[in-house]
This record gives sequence, structure tokens and C-alpha cells, in this order.
Amino acid sequence: MQGCAHNCLKFILMFLNLLIFVCGIGLIVTGTFLALGFTDWIQIETVANLLQSDLLRVGAYVIIAAGCFVIIVSGFGCGGACCENKCMLGVYFVLLLLIFCAQLAAGILAAIYSAEIETFIKTEATDFLGTNFNNTGNGTNDVDNYANELATVAWISLQNELDCCGVSGVGDYAGNVYLSRNPPEFCLDDSGNAKSGCEAPLKELLEMYATVIGATAIGVACLELFCMVFAVCLCRNVGQDD
Repeated sequence: MQGCAHNCLKFILMFLNLLIFVCGIGLIVTGTFLALGFTDWIQIETVANLLQSDLLRVGAYVIIAAGCFVIIVSGFGCGGACCENKCMLGVYFVLLLLIFCAQLAAGILAAIYSAEIETFIKTEATDFLGTNFNNTGNGTNDVDNYANELATVAWISLQNELDCCGVSGVGDYAGNVYLSRNPPEFCLDDSGNAKSGCEAPLKELLEMYATVIGATAIGVACLELFCMVFAVCLCRNVGQDD
């Protein structure tokens, strides 16, 4: 009876690690979609440039790296369960615990950062459109000029993709001395009417990214908890049937 329970623990742990392996591939695919902007997705690099966020800029690549790491960890779990190796199971448990703690910390930081993004969009982003949009050669230094150029290109791309104008509307560009015409052409539809602001669709875009990333992370975290429990149980039972 004990041997049967022991085998069940081993096969359940192997099955859960197979799911974790699939989740690792899912993380890599998600990160790739964010980085390259396939189909209707906008590249996270574009969003990072207009929000001037280094965290978002590397976010997609961190997700891809996390997916690769999760796949490696799942290999330790399958190997430890299959060979009933206490050392591999111990390493596997520690790696899972580290990943789980990192995900918890990332979730807390993401919640804080999400609140800051909304404030940034309403204040600094609006200020940028009225003062430094298209200002690519009159900044205080080359770094500022380059940042303005990246943000300008990102805003043009976002507005074209989302078919909107500014944050609140065309009024965000009022007083901008770096525009050859005001309102700019991308703020007008085919009939010459001003487009609506980008605040709502931009929030929806960020919420979609957050939902996809969050759902994937929560799913992986739940699997990790189960795997840690089964890894401990299997490790304690290794050698007891001898």
C-alpha cells in the first residue's frame, strides 16, 4: 500500500512538471508576442518608450528568460521524481521556492507600478505632448533628444494603431511649438474631424497585457505550490520501501 502511494506521488509530480514545462513554453510565447507585437498586439517596446519606462522595456525579455528557467527547473523535477534522487529533489524544491518568491515580489511591484502608470499618463505624458513631442534636436543634451525621439515615434505609432489622438484629445498638442501644423495630421480622421483621446484604449491595452501576464503567472505559481508539496512528500518517502 505504501509502495502504491509512493508511486502515485512520483507520477503526480512528473505530471505536474510536465504542466510546468508547458507553462514555461507559454511564458516564452507570451514574452515573444509582447516583444514583437504580433497580430493586434503593440510591441511592449513602443509602450515602454512612450511611458519612458525601463522596467517595461526589458519586461518581455524577462518573461522569456523566466520561461526558459521554468523549463530547466521542470527538468530537475522530472529527473528527481523519475530517479527518486533526494539531491535533485532538494535542488528542485529550492529553485521552485526562489521562483515563487520572485513571482510574489514581482506581483507586488506590478500592483504598485500599475497605479503609477495611470498617474503618468494623466500628467507627464500629457505634458510631453504639449512641450516636447517632436522635439528631437533642441533638448539640453543628446540623451534628452534621443528620449524625445523614441517617445515621439512611439506616440505616433500608438495613435495610428489605436486610431486616437493624444491622451485626452487633440487639445493635448495645443501650444506645441515643434509641430509644423496643429493639430497634427494623425489626429484627424478621413473627414477632417478630431479623433478621441488615447487614454481609454491605452488603459485597455495595458490591462490586456497585465491580464495575460498575470493569469500565466498565477497559473504557474499554483502549479509550483503543488509541486513543492509533492516534492517534499516524495523526498521523505524515498528509501522507506527498502
